[in-house]
Amino acid sequence: MKVSNFCKASALAVGLAIIAAPVTANAAMSFNSLLEKALGMAAKDPKKFCQKGSFWKKVYSVRSLEGLLCTNKTIYAAAVAVCGTNNIEGFNGSKCDQKGKKVAGSAGIGSILKDTLPAATSSTKKLVCTQKPMILESAPDAAPVLDKVCG
Repeated sequence: MKVSNFCKASALAVGLAIIAAPVTANAAMSFNSLLEKALGMAAKDPKKFCQKGSFWKKVYSVRSLEGLLCTNKTIYAAAVAVCGTNNIEGFNGSKCDQKGKKVAGSAGIGSILKDTLPAATSSTKKLVCTQKPMILESAPDAAPVLDKVCG
C-alpha cells in the first residue's frame, strides 16, 4: 500500500499540532490566571505548592510555566521558605528558584515578606497565607507580618 505525500504531510502537521498544544496553552496563560490556579491547588493541598508544574497532569504551582510566579518577590520568598529549605521536589536550582533570585537579590525571606506582603494583591496574600505554618518553620522572623496579614 502506498501512502501519498499529502497524507504524510497531514499526519506530520497533526502530530506537531498535538505536541505544540501545551506550549500554546501555556503561553496564553497570564500571571494572574496561573496565580489563581496555583492558589486553588495550594488551598486544597498545600503540598502541591512546591510540585513541579505539569500541563498534562493539570498541576499548577509556583514552579509552573518555567517559574513565572517566582518573578514576584513575595511569592518567591514564600517558595524559598517552603520549598527551598529542604529542597522539596528539587526546588533548588529550578527555573522558579533562578528567576526568583534575580528579583530578590540577597534579601532574606522575612525582610522580603515584611517589605512586600502588606501591599501584595489579595490573591498573592492568599497564596502566601496557605503556606504560613511552613514559612514560619524556616523564617520565624516573618511571624509579625504573616500574623498581621494572614491572621
